[in-house]
Order: sequence, then C-alpha cells, then structure tokens
Amino acid sequence: MLYSAKYNFVYSKTIKTASTSCEVALEYLIRGDFAPHRTNSLVYEDGSRIGYRGGSPIHDPNFGTSRFSKNHQSLLKIKKQITHKKFNSCYKISSIRNPYDRLVSHFHFFEKRKNSLKEFVKLKQCGRIDEICRRFEDYLEYGPSHNTARQHWYIQSDMLIDKFARMEYLREDLSDILNHLNVPAEIFKKIFSKIPKLKASGRSNTCLNVADYYTDKTLEVVNERFSDWFSLGGYVKHNSVIGLEYCR
Repeated sequence: MLYSAKYNFVYSKTIKTASTSCEVALEYLIRGDFAPHRTNSLVYEDGSRIGYRGGSPIHDPNFGTSRFSKNHQSLLKIKKQITHKKFNSCYKISSIRNPYDRLVSHFHFFEKRKNSLKEFVKLKQCGRIDEICRRFEDYLEYGPSHNTARQHWYIQSDMLIDKFARMEYLREDLSDILNHLNVPAEIFKKIFSKIPKLKASGRSNTCLNVADYYTDKTLEVVNERFSDWFSLGGYVKHNSVIGLEYCR
C-alpha cells in the first residue's frame, strides 16, 4: 500500500496485476527517488506511508507496531491506519488485469512446483492441450483463492477505487493518474523514464497463449466469478475460446 499526504492518494495493491511495477512508479512521489524491489514499511513525518515489500514481514523493524503496514493491505486496514477523514478525501488507485490472463499467471505462480512453464510448453508441443486444460480446470476448482482483489477494491459492498491502472495499458493509465494528481512535468518525466517491469514470468516469450488453458466450461466459471473485473477494467467477456488468444 501507499499513502501520500502531499499528493493525497492511496494505492491499494492487488496480486498478479503488474501491481509492483505500478507501486514502485507511484512510490517515487513519496520517496522522491526510485525504490528498491524490496523495502521495509516506512512512515514519514507528514503521515505518508509505504508498505512492506519483500519476504517475511517479521524482518521489518516496524513489524508488530502501529507503524507497520504491508504492501497487499486491505482498503479497510488502510482506512483505519491513515484515519477515516484522510482516506475519504484521497484519490484511490489500484491495479487490474484481464481476468483470463491474470488467472493463468496466478495458476503458474502459485502452482509452479507442479505446473512449470517448461512442462506446459512441452505439453503444447506434444499436442496435449487437453492436459493443460484439465490441470487448469482442477486449479479453478480446487486451487487457492483466486479472486483476492475484493478486499483491495471494496469496503463491505462499496467499490471505492477511483482509478484502475490496467496492466495492458499501464503507461497510459499511469499517465492519467499522474496528471490527475497534478504531478510536475519534471517528476512526470523522471517516473516515465524508468517504469519498472517486475516479476514478469516469461510466458509471453513461449508458444503458450491464454486460449490454451480454457474450455467453454472454464470460461463460464471465470465469466461468473470475475464479472466485476470485466466491467471495472473494460475487458471483453468471451463465451467461446475462439478469439480468446487475442484478449486484452
């Protein structure tokens, strides 16, 4: 999470949405410099905050104190931490990604020990798309929680995000965000000169594409489970695997 008192914004970080790249770019507005990939939680004199980003948070000197915050912190916790008054007046930003692509990324990230990219490339090369689809369907049914973004976008039933940075259009959306925050041109240029690309899986450099993982059945599941992602991000919902290869 990020909170900037100077620019009056909150950034609520989601999972597997290019959120770290967006977070590090926006973090410049608080630090006044580019951030490392890993950082302890920080609290500034004006109340601005940067959440812990790295491995186990127990290594953060602020862990267990009121000064501690983590990167993937819920909107409700952010609200309580910076006070309701400040939170309500803030411009609220979060990250989003095409749900079809995001679920494939989530699948490989959390199941990488048994579902490596290398193995799936071999399956496709051997014509075993059916096995790829079977494993992905099992993941949707039995795997870890997939729709983890609700706590970062909603408090109870209220969707509170003012602007989403879409992974597919990160530069365009980040430009809109910086303009809305009235970021000076010099700082704007510095941020855009070094927007990081972090945690890329490398799937885009293989023969695999999103359509390889889906059947009409799993499309139906995702369309229902992630209906708000499509509307909030302006993504096209597909009812057939045909055309899914080019989804954005």
